[in-house]
Amino acid sequence: MTKGKNWDIKVCQLTDFDRWFSFVRLVQTDFHDVDLVNDENFRTGIIHNIKRGTAIFVEDENDKDFIIGAMIFSPSQNHIGWLAVHPNFRRQGIGSELVRYMFKALHQVREFKVKTFIEGDSSGVASRPFYQSLGFVPNEILNNEEDYSHPVQLFIKKD
Repeated sequence: MTKGKNWDIKVCQLTDFDRWFSFVRLVQTDFHDVDLVNDENFRTGIIHNIKRGTAIFVEDENDKDFIIGAMIFSPSQNHIGWLAVHPNFRRQGIGSELVRYMFKALHQVREFKVKTFIEGDSSGVASRPFYQSLGFVPNEILNNEEDYSHPVQLFIKKD
């Protein structure tokens, strides 16, 4: 567990599954309003990450049932799979702390990756500068990803 201002970073357990998806329901409009809550691939991916300890979340100290940020990451691909922060808690360092947690967990890794929205996509207005502030740089645009109905861009951070 890593402590922040008024919140804690915790490794997600299967008992947190329902509140994780309550959080997903709140933020899915930020992901082209894809119905992630009912997407079986997304749900299966979350369970996989929970079981291997790579699903982390932030809960508010004042309301332990309330998730205010969450992230999954892949240690085999050094990749952020999904990250979101509740709209009312953005720009408070929560997303940065989630990413820093991954950096520490994968401390021997030299290169980290994330896919985010392309420049000009309204969904990428916040995410692109956020990742760049953490040292990620834009790389190739991926137009034909099976997981996406729209182009995304790979960002890479090298130490």
